[in-house]
Amino acid sequence: GPFQLSLHATGAGERKDARLVLELGTARLVGMAHVENESTADARIESLVVPPEIVKAFASSYPLRAVASLSAEARRNGDELSLHLDAKAASATARVDGTFDLSTRASRQTTVTVRHVDLSELIDGGPSSDMALSLMASGGGTSLEDVVGRLELNVPPSSMAGETMGP
Repeated sequence: GPFQLSLHATGAGERKDARLVLELGTARLVGMAHVENESTADARIESLVVPPEIVKAFASSYPLRAVASLSAEARRNGDELSLHLDAKAASATARVDGTFDLSTRASRQTTVTVRHVDLSELIDGGPSSDMALSLMASGGGTSLEDVVGRLELNVPPSSMAGETMGP
């Protein structure tokens, strides 16, 4: 398919800004980045749309048959890093939210939420399903001696090929 690339970048001193639009056939990436100084920056994927036929052209074993889309934002403000990501393929959705402190090397809380995973929509020969999970993690440390953490995984009862599986 057609290929288009647009990149706009500016900068003065420590401050830098960039915006990228990349299209290959029906695949599309729109992103931006802003750096204020060495400890303040934002990066955002406004839209990433990946049709399976484009990925399979580069990786023949790619398993998904549904279009995958994603948006994400990462931010640094001093020692604080944050990430927010939303992804979708067919009816399946995933969300990741997290923070990380560079000075303490710890995450106050990172969550991953996955909903409505129907394998019959996503992969060839996949069974009909409606799976979900929630993951919450926190912790970290500067060495093995002071590492602490907590991990909670919740997998509610889900349907798989007409049967209930989990938790």
